[in-house]
Amino acid sequence: MSIQCFKLVLLSILLLPFYTWATLSNVANVADVGNVVEINGKAEQVKIIREKKTFSAKPALQLFVHDITQTGDLSTAKLLLKKVKPQKNKIAKVSVFVFENSQFRLNPEILTEGGRKSVIIELSKGILSLIVDKLEKDTDVRVKTPNAVIGIRGSIITLSVQEVCEEGGTGCSLQTSILQANGDIKVLPPQLLLASLDSKAAVTVPSGAMYTISTTAKDTKEPFSAPTEASTSTPSTTTEPSQTSPPSSYCPRSS
Repeated sequence: MSIQCFKLVLLSILLLPFYTWATLSNVANVADVGNVVEINGKAEQVKIIREKKTFSAKPALQLFVHDITQTGDLSTAKLLLKKVKPQKNKIAKVSVFVFENSQFRLNPEILTEGGRKSVIIELSKGILSLIVDKLEKDTDVRVKTPNAVIGIRGSIITLSVQEVCEEGGTGCSLQTSILQANGDIKVLPPQLLLASLDSKAAVTVPSGAMYTISTTAKDTKEPFSAPTEASTSTPSTTTEPSQTSPPSSYCPRSS
């Protein structure tokens, strides 16, 4: 064996641990983060978009980071997120109920201000209900919408994203609405995804209150522009959101 060949073999052996680590890290990044639990209505309307490929969802289907879930006008789905670190000796539970005509994406877990781990769900349209229970103290769930970030530490919440237009199609606005909350919820402007939920910029929506963040049509074209009302309006149980409340037959219950 020539000296040059020997050097190449030796270099390959030395780099093998690095390649192995890089491969395992890449696999961990795309590992499944949950699964589909059940589908109601027209099952063929529930779609998963993964790496630009679209296919029908079905119970027990594994979900991966960056997966986009879509429902049609006659379909709903329930998902269960795992890979969420629980409190000691307890089972963490993040259940996601997806209503009709909704679309959301599962984003990678990130480190936010103060070293907290945040599970990120990106809701672009429709209605989601979440049950978040028994997470570690340094972990939370954040729902990112085009005009807000909703922080959840341990509660049941139903929220919606919809475009509302005046008669004739003029004066459109994008609304993120908290329709139902059992437990304190924090609301941040969208550009503060990494901010602490205890920061001064966060608005607290108390249990039982409803709250709407509304941005103009111009702001809607810029998904990361600051919401116009989040820092000034006060949550009120008497303010009716534009989106009607979810049907009681599909409201989540903590188990």
